[in-house]
Amino acid sequence: MNCFWSCLSVRSVPLLAMLILLMSAQAASAARGRSVPRQTTLSLNTETQQALLAAVDDERKARAFYAAVMKKHGDIRPLSNIILAEERHAAALLALCRKYGVAVPEDRWASEKFDVPDRLSDVCALAAQAERDNVAIYDRLLGSVREPDIRQVMERLRAASLENHLPAFERCAGRGGNSTPAGARRGGWRRGW
Repeated sequence: MNCFWSCLSVRSVPLLAMLILLMSAQAASAARGRSVPRQTTLSLNTETQQALLAAVDDERKARAFYAAVMKKHGDIRPLSNIILAEERHAAALLALCRKYGVAVPEDRWASEKFDVPDRLSDVCALAAQAERDNVAIYDRLLGSVREPDIRQVMERLRAASLENHLPAFERCAGRGGNSTPAGARRGGWRRGW
């Protein structure tokens, strides 16, 4: 017991004082019948809710299509990288749905049977078009979204499709579908596809 005061360092005294002040302020607030304000549920207008759900649906569709392609053609780039990105995109949108209390329907694409072309160059051409469509979807959706955090996520996802995914699929289609197995070294290929 005698050690308590003598063992305190000079640096710990201000921290201890802040802790005591915080505890006394909370006690005083509780004595007056006040409580710490709770975070209120944020709400969105119907148009913004629909925009969020449309974006989630499109990201899920892309992920499901790329998974079907990989099932048929194997774990190859750029698909193996981009499918992971699509999962992150959907997760970012789902986090916003949770934040704003938007109910999300089941993934309607999870059990979809896609008609996957036999030639990888055809797959890459289809995927490139899907990424162009994704950019157009975000262009349309962003017109109805006012919330800065939702806009920021959608703008980033749009940029990922336009600046990363689309060029990767265009390169793949331009090479006749020749791709690199996931995990293999690409030699002279540009990093980040």
